[in-house]
Amino acid sequence: MQPLWFIVPELVVSFVFIYISVYYNWPQHDIIRYVILVPIFQAGVYFGLVGGILASVISVLLFLPLIPVDPLIRTMSYGVPMIIVMLLFMIFFGVYIGVTLGNDYKTQNYIDGLSLAIMNIARAVENRDVIIRLACESVAMVDAMYAAVFIDDGSREDSGGEILIIDAHNKEPRSLKSIPGDNALVRSSREGLAIVSNSVSGDSRLQSLPGGELLKTAAVIPIDIKGRSLGSLLVCNKKNGDSFTEHDYAVLKMLAETTAGTLHNIEQERERQEEKLREEQMKELFSRYVSTSVADFVLKNPEMMKGHWQEVTVLVSDVRDFTRISATLSSKEIVRHLNEYFTRMVDVILDHKGTIDKFVGDCIIAYWGAPMPDPEHPLNAARAAVAMSGALDLMNVAWQAENRPQFKSGIALHTCSVLIGNIGDERKKNFTIMGEEVEKAIQIESMTKSLNAGIIITDATYKAIAGNIGCELISGEGAAGMQNLYKIQTGQC
Repeated sequence: MQPLWFIVPELVVSFVFIYISVYYNWPQHDIIRYVILVPIFQAGVYFGLVGGILASVISVLLFLPLIPVDPLIRTMSYGVPMIIVMLLFMIFFGVYIGVTLGNDYKTQNYIDGLSLAIMNIARAVENRDVIIRLACESVAMVDAMYAAVFIDDGSREDSGGEILIIDAHNKEPRSLKSIPGDNALVRSSREGLAIVSNSVSGDSRLQSLPGGELLKTAAVIPIDIKGRSLGSLLVCNKKNGDSFTEHDYAVLKMLAETTAGTLHNIEQERERQEEKLREEQMKELFSRYVSTSVADFVLKNPEMMKGHWQEVTVLVSDVRDFTRISATLSSKEIVRHLNEYFTRMVDVILDHKGTIDKFVGDCIIAYWGAPMPDPEHPLNAARAAVAMSGALDLMNVAWQAENRPQFKSGIALHTCSVLIGNIGDERKKNFTIMGEEVEKAIQIESMTKSLNAGIIITDATYKAIAGNIGCELISGEGAAGMQNLYKIQTGQC
């Protein structure tokens, strides 16, 4: 009703101006009187046909006292008949504006209102907020008394879901739970059933509606997307007492579809955020055992997590005489000593593109060539082994200065084919390497002390790194089931 604030004053001012111009016989006052077309035009635009007719009829009635005056003062050369024609023209003008521009304006306002309603629903970020906005916008768009929305939790039980009721005057929702399965909202949701009734009391489909004894007209619209039920919308009792029309149904259906799409988008965004969080957690977990680049590769290539055979170079490193050393230390000192050792060794392995497989007591098992392909995995593993030996020497110097026990380690490298993948059940899985060749690598490491070698490599590894790192044959064919064993001359990289 806001346009009335300027249309009514315009109408009053126009006639005051016209009356003054007539009685004071202003020149060309017969032209001045056409200013009345301005408020008639605006009334027709803003209030349609009714506004145009009403404004023009009021104008005609206000002009009637001027008819006997004009001929007397002889200011109108065309006389009374033309005044009547002018008045008829004013009525025609009001009707025409109301039918054309008025309907266009009303349609545009309605479209703007519907667009705003859709935007209000679509920009909600919480499921409950979406539902409440749907109910409020539905009540406003079809000028109804109240709305209710059934939120289907998908349990298919009688109590599976919740109904939120929104009153046109009180936007705070009331909640109903433990809903019977024959409720029209529940049936609409789970059967995809749309109902429009203008006699609720006589419609058996609308039994058990909330506040059913007070309902006269009702429209029930399912809320679903891609065949999946999310709930249903109920809108009741138009304020003017009219029945629900096909147009009302189309509007409510559009709002319900917008709601379904918004809920689906919120769910997808939530899943995307959860997936992103899982990836970040997985990346953080992987980064404890592999370099960041390897972790990124695994997350981008999840098929690598499936079990498969792959050639790798396995590294097994063990602290010699650890049992004897630990007997001289307290439990706290043992943990501190091992943590310092493991931290430094893991840093070296990751810096050389390796992957930590597991820790077994004081033993480290790592590998190169998986999960991210590395054509130079034997050479990178050998360089890591040399760097680990050098890092331990530096640690021993620091420990000696602190009067703490020193470690000696044995390292074995074996290039072989292993089974690699995410092994375990749904409760606990480990990305690990398995196979007889892994056991061989562990067995070879146990020979480092008897062969007086800090780093031992197998024949397969030697052939892959020959010419890059100096090696010396220390055991011939038959040792540990291998053809030949070599030791790496430490100090080379």
